[in-house]
Amino acid sequence: MAQNIYDNLEFHQHFMHLPSQTHGLAGAPEWLLFRSLIPSVINASILDLGCGAGWAKQTKEFPRSAVVVYKQADLETVGLEKEKFNIVLSSLVFHYIVDLPRLLKEIFESLKPGGSLIFSVEHLLYTQATNPAWSKDATALPGDNYFEEGQQTTDWLADGVLKVHRTFGTYANAMMDAGFVFGGVKEWGMEGKEMKDAEQLADRRGRPRFLISKGMKPDS
Repeated sequence: MAQNIYDNLEFHQHFMHLPSQTHGLAGAPEWLLFRSLIPSVINASILDLGCGAGWAKQTKEFPRSAVVVYKQADLETVGLEKEKFNIVLSSLVFHYIVDLPRLLKEIFESLKPGGSLIFSVEHLLYTQATNPAWSKDATALPGDNYFEEGQQTTDWLADGVLKVHRTFGTYANAMMDAGFVFGGVKEWGMEGKEMKDAEQLADRRGRPRFLISKGMKPDS
């Protein structure tokens, strides 16, 4: 059974204090890069995978809408309606998924011809390390096991968080095997003014933090 770490009270309490949760998209530094890969959403049918972040209970209190539907499902086993969506989005979810090839194929089948998948994951140089934070005196990113793929246990916000490390080649081949054509790849890391203003985030400076990718379903 998949780990639902967001149901862990300790994890969730720490998670809800992250800038992305307290400030919304303004606190998600990679959002501008992510948004740059999203096509026009006018009249589009959009699926957001993994948008819950522990919010399944709260969504029951949201105003009902004829155009927004909330569903709770396990992405390891979820089935999606074929050729239903123009755009599928997923932010920082796929590095938790064990059987990613299955999910990518499911997403591909759910897209209408010409549709797009845009997703972000923790950068592969980050997921290779079981303890990804810099030590105080470190001069290099910890971890020398980039090619050792698979599920890892790491301590992030709480002990025992399960994530899956994959190389870029594995991500790329899984997307192509599912049928996607690449529409762009971007990496986010602090630079320039962000680095000067981020002394409290020293472990994020000087290295890529997020990988953002776009795959497109051919028109025919």
